[in-house]
Amino acid sequence: MSDYNPGELLLVCDTIIEDGELTYDELYQLAEWLNGHREACAHWPGDRLVKLLQKAWADSKIARGRRNARQGRLLLRQPRLHPKPLARSKRP
Repeated sequence: MSDYNPGELLLVCDTIIEDGELTYDELYQLAEWLNGHREACAHWPGDRLVKLLQKAWADSKIARGRRNARQGRLLLRQPRLHPKPLARSKRP
């Protein structure tokens, strides 16, 4: 089991969405942050964000300039969905 803590990445996401708008530059900065923190890309929520960002760029859904704030909040709030809960251990 990894000791990875997603707190820093979640803080980055919170900072990006705090003004209610999402810009190309903010998404680019998020991608740069993920590129500089490779371990974050292998764990929740980074693994999900990487896939979302790759798909959005591949589909040309991210263009320079301001994006719809609602779309941005949906993109960056997805990490708030918790991964599958761990199975509870049976107590004797």
